[in-house]
Amino acid sequence: MIVIVYLENEVKAFSVTDDHINCIRNRFPQWDFIRVTDENAFLDHLHKADLVITWRFKAPWYCLAPKLKAIFTPAAGHDWIEQDKNFNVAVNYGTFHGTIMAESLLAMILYFNRRIPQALLQKKNHIWNRDFLNSTSRLATQHVVIVGYGRIASKCASVLKFLGCRITGVKHSPYDSRLDKDTDAICHPDHMEEVLRNCDHLVSILPGTESNTCFFNRKRFSALKPGAFFYSIGRGNCCKEEDLLWALDKGFIAGAGMDVFYQEPLPQDSSLWDHPDVLIIPHGTAIVKDYLSLYFEELSKKLKDFGS
Repeated sequence: MIVIVYLENEVKAFSVTDDHINCIRNRFPQWDFIRVTDENAFLDHLHKADLVITWRFKAPWYCLAPKLKAIFTPAAGHDWIEQDKNFNVAVNYGTFHGTIMAESLLAMILYFNRRIPQALLQKKNHIWNRDFLNSTSRLATQHVVIVGYGRIASKCASVLKFLGCRITGVKHSPYDSRLDKDTDAICHPDHMEEVLRNCDHLVSILPGTESNTCFFNRKRFSALKPGAFFYSIGRGNCCKEEDLLWALDKGFIAGAGMDVFYQEPLPQDSSLWDHPDVLIIPHGTAIVKDYLSLYFEELSKKLKDFGS
């Protein structure tokens, strides 16, 4: 089995190392793993590839890979692997992101819920004032609505449920006893306005499909319980950012934790940068130093199943 590995990325944690390659070679000594570091080399090797491990794959490349049986990618989103029009090549996406992103979401929620911005401001100005916490509430008294309820959302829900949050998942599919076990309710997107009226924290983990573009807009933000918080950790096209800024300025939303954006990198002239009630994590809720180590652990199991 010839496996071409092309995992280079501008984010260091997302770039493969020789240690990763050696580890996977040791687990599958009968396979030939070939690491390439640029697109041209990747394309040059595709003609002999049985499998590829990559961040990106373009539709025209399939004709260069007549032996290709499957594509493996660490990505959870389906944005960067274009499908084979004949559907002869299976695509296997990473499924390990949930626990990492759950930590990041919890950090965002606590940042706002425990008034961390105010604490930092008081520290900067040498102010000893404990009263700013008088208006805070325990997470155990709060309602979290997660839109785009799938595998990642279920990990987030598990963490938040442990802290006592009431969880509503919003999705098109019906209740799943395994995936949805930590929810208190499942809601169809067509009926979510009523849920938003009692929502303390609104979380978007929607995929970046065309139908989800600007899903979170003025209509949905204005339906929220006043003082709610919004978090975008799915795909950036799902939030209409000018409507988010409007909702923040009008008081429909008390704060927003933003991981993903309509345009990335976020333009320097975006008003989101300077808004006092916006926390920006530049598409980083899944970044940890052992990201690819986690992926290669998962990949080893998938390759074992694939080769059996």
